[in-house]
Amino acid sequence: MRAVTSSRAVRLRAAVRRAPRALYEELWAAPADRVPRMGEPDAPAWRPSLLVLLIIAAACFAVPRTNELVTDASNGVSGWAVLAALAQSAVLVAGMIRPVGAWWAATALSVTTVLVTEPVMSPDRLFPWSIMGMVFQGGALFLLALRVPLRRATGALALTLLAGMALTLHQTQRHNLDLDRSAPVFVVALVLGAALRSLRLARKDLVVQAELTAEERARRALLEERNRIARELHDVVAHHMSVISIQAQVAPHLVEHPTDELRENLTGIRQNALEALAELRRVLGVLRSEDAPVQSTRHAPQPGLDRLGELVATVRSAGLAVTVSTTGEPRPL
Repeated sequence: MRAVTSSRAVRLRAAVRRAPRALYEELWAAPADRVPRMGEPDAPAWRPSLLVLLIIAAACFAVPRTNELVTDASNGVSGWAVLAALAQSAVLVAGMIRPVGAWWAATALSVTTVLVTEPVMSPDRLFPWSIMGMVFQGGALFLLALRVPLRRATGALALTLLAGMALTLHQTQRHNLDLDRSAPVFVVALVLGAALRSLRLARKDLVVQAELTAEERARRALLEERNRIARELHDVVAHHMSVISIQAQVAPHLVEHPTDELRENLTGIRQNALEALAELRRVLGVLRSEDAPVQSTRHAPQPGLDRLGELVATVRSAGLAVTVSTTGEPRPL
């Protein structure tokens, strides 16, 4: 029993040590999804509208948020309250471009604002998240969930709720606590953002699948066309070359006393016809294969300079005088 307890304690300590590193990787170092530019296939059609609505919402948010903070703040911090409201409005717009950094900035601004205004805040006011504070923090979570996986967004939600609990424990006077009301707002914002992200990724997958289907269709059309060419070449050329080879083989038997020269010429004709058939089969095999470079490696390579002597001998056998001169030491090319 003690060994099990000790093992659990070791794992717990290891998890605690890894927590800062995991937090850094999940909610800072790891990049957010790239927002497709306008004109790209997977670009969401609602992105321009969302940006415009976000700017309008941020501008509308600034006025009541300023009044809210100035009402709670003392004369000494009223100017700071105005700057905080404007900064929070700017953070909402920045969340469209840098959602991870914007969420961190939103959380830091919210916590700082509550800490500054809490001693002079009316006890009837919602605490720690006012109505506008819920809108601001929920908007930051929504923009974050639009661009990061659900696991990372859930971590951000957990940190937001932990920050609210910490502020609740830090209160210096009695307040109208609203953690039970703010938590559902944040969860709904996260779920809505994650759902829109899933729809965007599903649309992207459909676009990729459609491209793959189009490429496969084009590949099939190309292969069918190559098969048609191969069939026509076989029907037109291979049959005639086969007939020539057979006739050259039979011709000496049709003459009573064929001369050696005639036999030699007919043998050369047959040999050339067989070589032409072999080359034709090689070409047809390449045309019929779906992956020509891979399939062609099964066949012999095309004739090179090392077979120049065979070519000269074939031409000489046809009765032409051919002279070959070699300068230097022959080497493979």
